Amino acid sequence: MKIGLEYFSLDCVMDDKIRLVEAKYGIKGFALVVKLYQKIYGGCGYYCEFNDDIILLFASDNRVNRNLVSDLTKECISRGIFDSELYSKYRILTSKGIQKRYLRGCERRKKVKMENAYLLLSEPELPDNVYISDKNGYINGKNAYISKQSKVEESRVKESKVVEEDKLTAEYGKECVEYYKARVTDYYGYLNQSKIIQFITQDKKNQKGFFEKPRGKNKFHNFDQRDYDFDDIERICVNNMNRR
Repeated sequence: MKIGLEYFSLDCVMDDKIRLVEAKYGIKGFALVVKLYQKIYGGCGYYCEFNDDIILLFASDNRVNRNLVSDLTKECISRGIFDSELYSKYRILTSKGIQKRYLRGCERRKKVKMENAYLLLSEPELPDNVYISDKNGYINGKNAYISKQSKVEESRVKESKVVEEDKLTAEYGKECVEYYKARVTDYYGYLNQSKIIQFITQDKKNQKGFFEKPRGKNKFHNFDQRDYDFDDIERICVNNMNRR
């Protein structure tokens, strides 16, 4: 399946970013920027790898000095012609504008594959024929963003639960929280944060469970324990009997 484009559009009046590069490097600089666009659109379509080895080959193919290509690339990145973050992270050249123009050129294709890590466009900017890389392959761009949002929401819920448990631990102590986590799990078969709070609130109000106060001693146990000499008791009893 074809990936790159056979041709791409070039504005008659270039924006200031390109004009400034041309002003600094002359017509040779402008030509090299166009050559980079050719490499991107004609290769992977919306990006190209541009590490040290590729820079050397690109300079050789275009019969220019390697340092010129390296300096020109840095200038283009600093002026926002190419995305600085993706270049720093993956050593690739791309931009939102490049990706938009690439997708316009692919609008008649049934399926366009794009790497999620390299994507700079948001969900509304993606046509229906775009499929984004996933750990299990490629999935439709709309579904990919729904899945991404679901994962973000799931992560937020987990963080919220951790924060809530920390608050409970700070208020009631770890032993108390662990006690009610075990109770909820035994009762429902799974752990539920709201049920833990409900159990704690009810038991605290009714002074049950972990909050149950120790029962007071009955009247019998309130007597002080005394030590008796049973030999003396027996002797007293015998003397009392003899007096009768």
